[in-house]
Amino acid sequence: MEEEPDQMKFRIMLNGEKIGESDLENGDPPMGVVFGKAILTVPGSPTSFILEYCKKQGIEITANDPSIPYFSTRDIPLLKILNDKNMEITGVGGTYFDGNDSELQVSILGIESDVYDKEFPGYYKRYEAGFGK
Repeated sequence: MEEEPDQMKFRIMLNGEKIGESDLENGDPPMGVVFGKAILTVPGSPTSFILEYCKKQGIEITANDPSIPYFSTRDIPLLKILNDKNMEITGVGGTYFDGNDSELQVSILGIESDVYDKEFPGYYKRYEAGFGK
């Protein structure tokens, strides 16, 4: 997949501390969704770190199958995604992780359209191109 020229690294924050970055390189503009590979800089296994955090905080794990391996969380309230201007990108559907150590992904659901337009302008073009517009 070709990288968008306006793409930037977004900081992944948990409890006010930076735990990683993502390009949020994929999106679904009509749904207000962005997601991308999460590169975490936590000690040990990122999957174990996230699952342990969620367990301690009482955050629901919607899937956790070590035989695949794959896990998914519900919204993590203290998980914040910040742009290069320190603005938090939020969505009404929350922010969550899914995947495993080699394919970890962070997603934001339900981003307001004005924020989406400003932060991810190339995504509308790419979406419309997929429909031949």
